[in-house]
Amino acid sequence: MKEKLALAHNTVLQLRPEKGNQKNAQQYLSLAKTYLECGMPQLGLKCLQNAKEFMLCAELCERMGKFQEAVNWYSKAQCFDKVAHVVESMGFQSRNPSASALSVENWRLRAAAAHLHADRESDALNSLSSLPPETQIRFLKSYKRFGPAGNLLIKMGRRNEAAALFRDNGQLAQAAEAAEPKSQMAAECLLGDVRVHMHLALAHSEDVDQPFRLLLMRVESGLVDICKEVHVPLIQAEAHFLLGQLQSDAEELKLAYHLFDKLGHIMGKVEALAAFLDCGQGGPDCVAWLLDALEGLLNVIVAFCSKFGGSQLTDAQTQDINHCHVFYGIHEEPNEYRILKYEGSRFQKLWFDLNDGSTNHFAASKVSLQKAREILQAHMLKLLKYLVYKVRDFSQQNSIEICPSLILGLACQQEGCKKLHRQISKHDINELVITKINDIHLLGILLKAEAELKSDDLVAVTNLMPKQKFEACEGLLSLLFPKHFHLRHLSENRKGFSSLLGRIRNGSYFAPVITKYMKDCVEQCSARERRESSDMWIKVFCASKLLSKTKEHLELLHQEEEHFIAMKNKTKSDILPGKKGMIMNTGHCICFFRLFVDSMSYFQNRELADSMHYFYRFLKLIKDRQSFNHSLLPSMGNLVMLLEFQFLLTFALFMRVKHQVICLPRSYLTILNLWELLVNVNLTNRKNAINTYAAKKGVESRLTNHLKFLVDSLSSCLPRTFSKECLMSGEMERAVVLCLVVLVNSGIVSKIDIPIRLYLSELKVKLESLFADVPSRLMACVGAVNSAKRPIDVVNILEGLLKQRDDEFVQDFSWENSHYGQNSIIFQRVYHKRFGERAFSPLENLNEETSFQEQKMADEHEYFENTVEEVIVQRQRNQKRKEATQIRWRKAFRKVMLCLRMLSPLRVAARNTSFIPAVVNNKRCEICGVVFRKYVTAEEEEQQQQQTEDEPDVSEESDMPEHEDATTTKGHCNLENHMQRVIEYSDYRAFFQHSVDPVLWQAKEVKKNLKLATLDPLQQERKKLSELEKDITDTAEFIRQTMNWQAGKDLLLSKAKELENFLQHVNGMLSKEMPSTVALEPEEIEDDHATFEEIQPQTYRNKKCRKYRQRGKRR
Repeated sequence: MKEKLALAHNTVLQLRPEKGNQKNAQQYLSLAKTYLECGMPQLGLKCLQNAKEFMLCAELCERMGKFQEAVNWYSKAQCFDKVAHVVESMGFQSRNPSASALSVENWRLRAAAAHLHADRESDALNSLSSLPPETQIRFLKSYKRFGPAGNLLIKMGRRNEAAALFRDNGQLAQAAEAAEPKSQMAAECLLGDVRVHMHLALAHSEDVDQPFRLLLMRVESGLVDICKEVHVPLIQAEAHFLLGQLQSDAEELKLAYHLFDKLGHIMGKVEALAAFLDCGQGGPDCVAWLLDALEGLLNVIVAFCSKFGGSQLTDAQTQDINHCHVFYGIHEEPNEYRILKYEGSRFQKLWFDLNDGSTNHFAASKVSLQKAREILQAHMLKLLKYLVYKVRDFSQQNSIEICPSLILGLACQQEGCKKLHRQISKHDINELVITKINDIHLLGILLKAEAELKSDDLVAVTNLMPKQKFEACEGLLSLLFPKHFHLRHLSENRKGFSSLLGRIRNGSYFAPVITKYMKDCVEQCSARERRESSDMWIKVFCASKLLSKTKEHLELLHQEEEHFIAMKNKTKSDILPGKKGMIMNTGHCICFFRLFVDSMSYFQNRELADSMHYFYRFLKLIKDRQSFNHSLLPSMGNLVMLLEFQFLLTFALFMRVKHQVICLPRSYLTILNLWELLVNVNLTNRKNAINTYAAKKGVESRLTNHLKFLVDSLSSCLPRTFSKECLMSGEMERAVVLCLVVLVNSGIVSKIDIPIRLYLSELKVKLESLFADVPSRLMACVGAVNSAKRPIDVVNILEGLLKQRDDEFVQDFSWENSHYGQNSIIFQRVYHKRFGERAFSPLENLNEETSFQEQKMADEHEYFENTVEEVIVQRQRNQKRKEATQIRWRKAFRKVMLCLRMLSPLRVAARNTSFIPAVVNNKRCEICGVVFRKYVTAEEEEQQQQQTEDEPDVSEESDMPEHEDATTTKGHCNLENHMQRVIEYSDYRAFFQHSVDPVLWQAKEVKKNLKLATLDPLQQERKKLSELEKDITDTAEFIRQTMNWQAGKDLLLSKAKELENFLQHVNGMLSKEMPSTVALEPEEIEDDHATFEEIQPQTYRNKKCRKYRQRGKRR
């Protein structure tokens, strides 16, 4: 044995370490065996070390009981499983088992990492098997082994979490299988898988093999299951949309459109509608959908422009942009967009199309912000252009025009005329008005686009503008205020006309168009016309009355007055253009048309006596200055229109005050309905101006004088109808009908029939001598009236003319005082015996120059010369009232600013919250999940009108209903259900701020401390902390989307407690220095080669020489 040991010593001392020498390694192994047989394990360990057999070194140390050295050798050999086993065995004998357990976990994680680097996944899973599941999941996620991590989550019963893991990494099919059946997660994953396969089918549309077709069929069946089983509105809308695209099913696309519309999802609604139209569906009934989609699309485009232009976004704009990103598969990052291509991002198709089929960009997953904006905005403008063309196409299909020959009662001479040649029905009038309203709506959208978009995109919008920009406004005004007779079906039903007028007043795109139209009307006129033209101001006034609270016509009048005063002060001359249209007094100036505006203002305020008085002043001024300037006098159509309204008002007051029975055409009362609804701001008011009129002393004489003045004004202007233009426009016939109405009711005031009969006799001569092509009905009517002897004969003539003109008839109107307080005008058929044997005076005995001398209205009426002073006093009162209002507003503003300063500390504290508040605005209520509609759809509107058209009551019973639609903001906020949900939401918000926000804030602080830690276990804990924090924020967002505030508190409470307990655990780990863990870290071996100093021979000579050298140094 000694010889063997000496030989081994001699051999080991002669070996020299050479790197990569296999022969030396074998010799070291044999020497190690020899030393172990001789009972010298330390020398054997050194031989194994020099042979690079670290594994054998570790096993030898473990047998020797040197566990610390075994850990180092196992670590050197990359056998981390063995290290963990050794450390675990040491941990049972340690005083700090928790530190040992932490070290065991660390070594097992290192072992798994080494196995994964060597592509041994099964060995890595075996190394992780003894660790906690959460640690395994975090480790597998960090090394992107999502399959094993997902399987582990499924085994733990966390299927939706596993599905989210698969989905985030592009494995949608696995995610759909892993998720809970019939859950929202499974549906979303399946929808993403469907989009991916749709892109593949689109890319290989010409060559699709049979297996791929079978896969598409399976995808379609999955979509059908989603539509039936998943009751999440957004998921259902997306499923119906994709199913409609796959099957080219218009009904599915239509259903998807309505679902997106209910959710307020603009881009989904627009894309579904575009796909629906691409199927060849749609028609005039879809115009309302198209306009609504255009509104939303323009809002999204403006939101994108505001976002990239640096403007601050509203909550609605932010939500629209988020919906757009989600719909097109875009994930926003700080400086770029990430395209979720593995979920079938629709943005890929947009980018592919816009790059002329280039496939290089199709595979890109990231795109710059500017490039994404350009692509999305180009696509949106393309959709905008497409929808605009569709609106115009459908409007042209539904548009009808009334032939002028039908209006005049002549035979149409034009061959192939496609205009209307039959009696105008309610449906025709309704279609005409809706078409004009839709055209104005579309113009408003285009004008907003022109104002909001940048210069680069203006070319596409400018090309969509009509050639005559305000043609739709002109058409609507000519329909409401025609030169010929009033279209009685328009305002016969007050409720139906109120709904049409309400759509104009409630729509946000109508007011800017009509306002610009009024300004355009004024700007196109010369300075003289702006101050003297009654027709221009009447047009502006009628346009302003289409809106509810606008005072644009007053502002335009005031601007013209100020401009005239400035010009007069500057030139110091009496010769100024338009001077006759201005009323001057002591340096003040008002336009003559302001008298008419004041008249209609008094009518709006139910002060009928003052309204008639100011109309008298307006018309009296025109008559007095008519000889100087004919432009002050309105055209015959406008004059007859105003006189019709005044006659109606006077006749109605005669019914109310003197209980007279008035014989009128049925359409005349619809004119009263028209003006009442136009001047009233509140369309739901059930009482009209006649109902609220309170008679005063001397009212009968005032009414008599006013009626005489109106007859005299009419008779003085009637000779203007002796022209071809008035004949062919229908103005002459309209004036004749008004004259016949005055003759029928001439018994109210004596001798008012004289000038009318003189005009009709002269008109007969003019028609026979001057005009060749005269409507037969007008010629017959004029001839019969001149031969009529009694008022009853005129009634029969009037009935015949109205029957031929518009299938209209004459009725007796009277006032009824009800015992229940519902006083109203009632009508019945004409009672002929009421007229008796009263006859007209013979026409031959009348003097043709007989005319009325204007009488003063009454002693209570002031003289006309005081008009300017009254108006100036009124303007001064208004100015004082305005200044007082401004003072009150300033005081209120100061109080509000003081309150804001006192609440500023609270606002600063509230900024640190992670709570996202729910918004309640005119568009939606996020507390209840209700989306408000601006107006009813075309189908609902038609159903409502069909219900109301059967009762064409022109009296007060046909007013708007008293109840309010719950789909409006005001109506919804008054509901009991909403109030209850507000209480639940307030409790949830208080709970979040007091229980969840502090925990999230503490988690942020702990994450900052964990970033400074270098130990791997602490880094794993940091990942888990981030996951718990994200879980809370995702849960809060889920509660906000589902609006389940009551159950949300319990759900968040458990999550917050879990995070709080974990934070305590992490803080405990950070407080410990963990010295035992540090001691167990592998020590680096400075030199892998071991020396055998203990067996080297000692030479005394060397020692002796060393001693002598040391002594010499000391000396």
